[in-house]
Formats: sequence, structure tokens, C-alpha cells
Amino acid sequence: MKILNDDVVLITGGGSGLGAGVARYCLAEGAQLAIMDISAAKLDLLRAELGDGPLLFQGDATKLADLQACREAIIARYGRLNAFIGAQGIWDGNVPLRDIPLDKLDAAFDEVFHINVKSYMLTARVFIDLLEKHNGAIVLTGSSGASYCADGGGLLYTASKHAIL
Repeated sequence: MKILNDDVVLITGGGSGLGAGVARYCLAEGAQLAIMDISAAKLDLLRAELGDGPLLFQGDATKLADLQACREAIIARYGRLNAFIGAQGIWDGNVPLRDIPLDKLDAAFDEVFHINVKSYMLTARVFIDLLEKHNGAIVLTGSSGASYCADGGGLLYTASKHAIL
């Protein structure tokens, strides 16, 4: 028996990188997958690789309406959800605070924290009742830059990943 035998797993940010790797692992371990990504092109590449088995949903995890539509698609397809794995995120280019133009700091902060923190909270909130109903799990990806060394990104990335930690 595989460890995710027939569990329904949602992976946000699953179109590439860590998220796609986690998706491949979950599929190999027997999960039924729902993968949400903002990039339709990345989802097309996954569809070519994984076939029509996984539910591939194009949407923005920072947008409540997109998350609610994803929820409805998951309910329609699977009727339940056992786990949510958040893998979406953006990097800040490793820019030190002193090098961020003062007039750009608010927008940069909002963008990084919207994607790296708020989207996790929104997704968890939208799906929490389904997860509770099936004694499900929430896994939020962080970064080694947040846990033990602050050199994996600039101030904004490190602070956002620390917020997840």
C-alpha cells in the first residue's frame, strides 16, 4: 500500500519547481491530485507529462474567487479533500533592504507577502472545513533561508518565509 493511497491532495503552485516535484511524488504514492497554478502554460506542460488523471486548475491563489472555483472543481471531481500542500512563492532577487528604492518598498512588500504568506492563509481558510471533515493535513512550504540562515533571499523573501515558519 502506498502512503497516499487514494487521498485527494491539492497542491497550489504545483505547475513547476518544488510544487511539480511534490505533485509527482504524491502521484507516485497513490494520491488523487488537484494542482492549482497561475500559469496555464505550466499546467499544459504538466498535462502533457501526467495525462488527464490529475485535476489541473488555472488560478491565482491570492484571489478568493479563484480559490473558491478551485474548491468547487475539487468537490465536483473528488467530493473531498485530504491534504493541502502550499508550494507557491516568489523570490525577491536577494535584494538587500538598502538597495530597495524607498518608493518601491510598499509595492515589493505587498507582492511578496501576498503570494508567499496571504495566499497560504486564504487557501487554508477556503478548504479548512473539507480538511477537518476528513481529518486532513495542511503542509506549507518554507525555506532554509527562514529556518536557520538568512542568506537564501533578500529581506522580503526571508521575512515572508519566516512568517510561514
